[in-house]
Amino acid sequence: MGHKSLTFLNRSLRHSAMTPDALHDESGGVSLLVLCITFGLLSVLCVCAGFAQVTSQIRKTESAADLSALAGAQHLLAASDEACATARIVAELNASELEQCKVSADSVSVVVGQSNETLLLQKFLPVIHATARAGF
Repeated sequence: MGHKSLTFLNRSLRHSAMTPDALHDESGGVSLLVLCITFGLLSVLCVCAGFAQVTSQIRKTESAADLSALAGAQHLLAASDEACATARIVAELNASELEQCKVSADSVSVVVGQSNETLLLQKFLPVIHATARAGF
Protein backbone atom coordinates (compact mmCIF):
# COMPACT_ATOMS: atom_id res chain seq x y z
CA MET A 1 0.00 0.00 0.00
CA GLY A 2 1.27 3.39 -0.90
CA HIS A 3 1.48 6.53 1.15
CA LYS A 4 -1.71 7.99 -0.45
CA SER A 5 -3.81 4.95 0.32
CA LEU A 6 -2.72 4.98 3.99
CA THR A 7 -3.60 8.65 4.26
CA PHE A 8 -7.05 7.95 2.85
CA LEU A 9 -7.50 5.04 5.27
CA ASN A 10 -6.50 7.18 8.26
CA ARG A 11 -8.92 9.94 7.22
CA SER A 12 -11.79 7.53 6.78
CA LEU A 13 -11.11 5.96 10.19
CA ARG A 14 -11.04 9.37 11.83
CA HIS A 15 -14.44 10.25 10.38
CA SER A 16 -16.11 6.89 10.92
CA ALA A 17 -18.97 6.44 13.39
CA MET A 18 -16.84 4.37 15.76
CA THR A 19 -14.52 7.15 16.87
CA PRO A 20 -14.81 8.24 20.52
CA ASP A 21 -15.99 11.70 19.49
CA ALA A 22 -18.78 10.22 17.38
CA LEU A 23 -19.92 7.95 20.22
CA HIS A 24 -20.48 10.98 22.48
CA ASP A 25 -22.18 13.07 19.78
CA GLU A 26 -25.70 14.07 20.94
CA SER A 27 -26.85 15.89 17.83
CA GLY A 28 -29.83 13.52 17.22
CA GLY A 29 -30.90 13.28 20.85
CA VAL A 30 -33.33 16.19 20.70
CA SER A 31 -35.11 14.71 17.69
CA LEU A 32 -35.56 11.42 19.49
CA LEU A 33 -36.82 13.19 22.61
CA VAL A 34 -39.35 15.23 20.60
CA LEU A 35 -40.51 12.05 18.84
CA CYS A 36 -41.05 10.23 22.16
CA ILE A 37 -42.90 13.17 23.71
CA THR A 38 -45.13 13.49 20.62
CA PHE A 39 -45.92 9.77 20.68
CA GLY A 40 -46.75 9.96 24.40
CA LEU A 41 -49.03 12.95 23.95
CA LEU A 42 -50.85 11.33 21.03
CA SER A 43 -51.36 8.16 23.08
CA VAL A 44 -52.84 10.13 25.98
CA LEU A 45 -55.05 12.05 23.54
CA CYS A 46 -56.41 8.81 22.03
CA VAL A 47 -57.20 7.37 25.46
CA CYS A 48 -58.95 10.58 26.53
CA ALA A 49 -60.98 10.65 23.32
CA GLY A 50 -62.08 7.06 23.88
CA PHE A 51 -63.19 7.76 27.43
CA ALA A 52 -65.01 10.91 26.33
CA GLN A 53 -66.90 8.92 23.72
CA VAL A 54 -67.86 6.24 26.25
CA THR A 55 -68.98 8.90 28.73
CA SER A 56 -71.16 10.46 26.06
CA GLN A 57 -72.72 7.11 25.24
CA ILE A 58 -73.36 6.40 28.93
CA ARG A 59 -75.30 9.67 29.12
CA LYS A 60 -77.33 8.70 26.02
CA THR A 61 -78.16 5.33 27.58
CA GLU A 62 -79.20 7.01 30.83
CA SER A 63 -81.43 9.39 28.88
CA ALA A 64 -83.03 6.45 27.08
CA ALA A 65 -83.68 4.75 30.43
CA ASP A 66 -85.18 7.92 31.90
CA LEU A 67 -87.45 8.45 28.91
CA SER A 68 -88.54 4.80 28.95
CA ALA A 69 -89.40 4.94 32.64
CA LEU A 70 -91.34 8.19 32.21
CA ALA A 71 -93.27 6.79 29.25
CA GLY A 72 -94.07 3.66 31.21
CA ALA A 73 -95.19 5.69 34.21
CA GLN A 74 -97.64 7.63 32.04
CA HIS A 75 -99.42 4.34 31.28
CA LEU A 76 -99.09 3.00 34.81
CA LEU A 77 -102.73 3.51 35.73
CA ALA A 78 -104.02 1.67 32.65
CA ALA A 79 -102.19 -1.68 32.95
CA SER A 80 -98.72 -2.95 33.78
CA ASP A 81 -98.41 -4.69 30.41
CA GLU A 82 -99.13 -1.44 28.62
CA ALA A 83 -96.58 0.42 30.78
CA CYS A 84 -93.79 -2.03 29.90
CA ALA A 85 -94.81 -2.14 26.22
CA THR A 86 -94.65 1.66 26.04
CA ALA A 87 -91.28 1.66 27.81
CA ARG A 88 -89.96 -0.90 25.30
CA ILE A 89 -91.10 1.20 22.33
CA VAL A 90 -89.46 4.34 23.72
CA ALA A 91 -86.23 2.43 24.43
CA GLU A 92 -86.14 1.10 20.87
CA LEU A 93 -86.75 4.59 19.49
CA ASN A 94 -83.63 5.66 21.41
CA ALA A 95 -81.49 2.87 19.91
CA SER A 96 -81.60 0.89 23.16
CA GLU A 97 -83.02 -2.39 24.32
CA LEU A 98 -85.33 -2.74 27.28
CA GLU A 99 -83.75 -5.52 29.32
CA GLN A 100 -85.99 -5.42 32.37
CA CYS A 101 -89.23 -3.73 33.35
CA LYS A 102 -90.79 -3.91 36.82
CA VAL A 103 -94.11 -2.35 37.60
CA SER A 104 -95.18 -1.67 41.17
CA ALA A 105 -98.30 0.06 42.44
CA ASP A 106 -96.85 3.54 42.07
CA SER A 107 -93.74 3.31 39.86
CA VAL A 108 -92.06 1.75 36.86
CA SER A 109 -88.41 0.62 37.03
CA VAL A 110 -86.51 -0.16 33.84
CA VAL A 111 -83.08 -1.43 32.89
CA VAL A 112 -81.93 -0.40 29.43
CA GLY A 113 -78.91 -1.62 27.49
CA GLN A 114 -77.17 -0.11 24.49
CA SER A 115 -74.30 -1.63 22.52
CA ASN A 116 -71.02 0.23 22.83
CA GLU A 117 -70.12 2.16 19.67
CA THR A 118 -66.55 2.93 20.74
CA LEU A 119 -64.30 0.63 18.72
CA LEU A 120 -61.34 0.77 21.11
CA LEU A 121 -63.35 -0.13 24.21
CA GLN A 122 -65.96 -2.42 22.64
CA LYS A 123 -64.03 -5.52 23.69
CA PHE A 124 -63.95 -4.51 27.37
CA LEU A 125 -67.41 -2.93 27.60
CA PRO A 126 -69.68 -4.45 24.92
CA VAL A 127 -73.00 -3.22 26.38
CA ILE A 128 -73.71 -0.12 28.44
CA HIS A 129 -76.54 -0.50 30.98
CA ALA A 130 -78.62 2.16 32.72
CA THR A 131 -81.49 2.00 35.19
CA ALA A 132 -84.29 4.45 35.86
CA ARG A 133 -87.43 4.67 37.93
CA ALA A 134 -90.46 6.91 37.48
CA GLY A 135 -93.86 7.10 39.08
CA PHE A 136 -96.11 8.93 41.50
